[in-house]
Amino acid sequence: MKKWAYLGAIPALFVFLILCFTYEKFHVLDKKMAGMLYGNRFIEGFHFFGETKVMIVVTIVLLAWYVVRRNYRGMLFVIFSIGGGTAINQIAKRIVERPRPDLPGQLTTFSFPSAHTTIALLLLFTAVYIATEYRRNRGLTIALWSLAIVLTVLAGLSRIAEGRHFATDVLAAWSLTYAWFALCAYLYRKYKGNPESR
Repeated sequence: MKKWAYLGAIPALFVFLILCFTYEKFHVLDKKMAGMLYGNRFIEGFHFFGETKVMIVVTIVLLAWYVVRRNYRGMLFVIFSIGGGTAINQIAKRIVERPRPDLPGQLTTFSFPSAHTTIALLLLFTAVYIATEYRRNRGLTIALWSLAIVLTVLAGLSRIAEGRHFATDVLAAWSLTYAWFALCAYLYRKYKGNPESR
């Protein structure tokens, strides 16, 4: 990741904090996005990337990768990035306590920020960060990061299409989760040291 990508955590966190206190003022945005996306079956399919069972499988695979390489700092990076980010999402939900959209058969858990969106970003970004950690192929790196971003966006939009979240829930999840991921990636990069010392 480039330096600007790490620094992006600062404005991302700022956006999240603004939404925490002002999300009700963006009801027009929430309504318009719901009108555009609700019921879109194609987009709904991308909620798969935010499923808990997918998170468990991917996390185990990433941890196994670092176990084989005996990279214990890498294991901590995966645990803090995915596990810590998911925990922070749940804490934020309980602090804000925003109800979900008023629809028949709606989930009873809190809405803000979107957990599926958080999981999708954490899994995709962490996996791509690891996949490109030792790569010097710039074209492949750009392609993988572009794919991760597109899938993360679609996973977030899927929650609006399903009627499970407001658009501001998804935007808040993108912002908070990216800030957390960038912090974890920065600390891992700073302290991982030489391969021989891991």
